[in-house]
Amino acid sequence: MEELKEIKPDSLASEGEEYIYDYLSNKFTFSWQKETKPLKNDSKSYRKADFYLEKYGLYVEFFGYWNVSEEAKEGYREKKRVYDANNLPCVYIYPENLGILPFLFKRRAIEALRKNGKLKKLKKYRWKLFFDFIFEEWVRPKTFLILLGLGFFISTGIFLFYWGAAALLYVIYLVYKLYKAYYYFFNELGKDRKKVY
Repeated sequence: MEELKEIKPDSLASEGEEYIYDYLSNKFTFSWQKETKPLKNDSKSYRKADFYLEKYGLYVEFFGYWNVSEEAKEGYREKKRVYDANNLPCVYIYPENLGILPFLFKRRAIEALRKNGKLKKLKKYRWKLFFDFIFEEWVRPKTFLILLGLGFFISTGIFLFYWGAAALLYVIYLVYKLYKAYYYFFNELGKDRKKVY
């Protein structure tokens, strides 16, 4: 791991923030409550981002009190304006987004990196998504290959032919899945494939 992940704090600000912390812990290494450098056109001397993924230069903010008051909303809007004005890529998460966090995080991270011109970081993030998908897809093939290996030792004659045919079909299936995953992560999730990284 290239980055240092802090030990989980005893008290996160909210259950929503704890949920995001747990989600990120399973996917990334990150800093918690990361202070930003002084930002231009900001009324504060520094900001604290809820989470920071250093490898991708990506901030994550949870607007947990969004539905509490107009004053809280305005504070979040100001933070968002300052981040945007300083080209800080940030994934903004609202309380109603927590139910679809795995789906939403991927899309918003790609959008934030692209919007702020962080194309090298975007490419790195897409490769991470691609390899995570491949890793998850190899759980089934490992099980299948173990059964296939046992079949070769147990079977003789015609059964060996069926096992070989099944293995060939499964390899074709895996190649197809790799192609679909590559296309999805590098074309469908973002339409900037013609840009030079």
